Amino acid sequence: MSSALLKQPLTFEEQAHKLLLRGLENCSQSELDAYLQQVNYYRLNAYFHSEMDPTTDCFVPGFTFDMLKGRYTIDGWLRKIILLSIEPIEVKVRTMLAYWSAHNAGSEMFYDPQNFRDVKKWREVFEGFEKTRHAPTESKDPVLEFERPRRVK
Repeated sequence: MSSALLKQPLTFEEQAHKLLLRGLENCSQSELDAYLQQVNYYRLNAYFHSEMDPTTDCFVPGFTFDMLKGRYTIDGWLRKIILLSIEPIEVKVRTMLAYWSAHNAGSEMFYDPQNFRDVKKWREVFEGFEKTRHAPTESKDPVLEFERPRRVK
């Protein structure tokens, strides 16, 4: 795709100005600019696009900055609730996969590329894992601080 077909990036100030020109109500340029520096313009687009008049490309009268922030906040709250709800399921599935893998392919199954269909992809993942594992870290994450187990004969 040619870069001539892509839109040129706008600064935060230009993004804020664009929203104000489109009629976003009850906010200042600086307030909107600060918010856009925290929340991506295109991420917000999903929350204000339905409030645009397609014939004028402007917001419908009465759509305010507080309404936009409220929609974004509620969606974030719902996302957190959903993630909290599915976390036990994710942990259970990963536990069962690890258990099955260890008992059916051996405790070192991850280290043997023959256990994977796509050896090239395995190598990419494994090399990334090794790089992360051996990178100096200030993390106190015990998962990242381990030595590869030695096979007991």
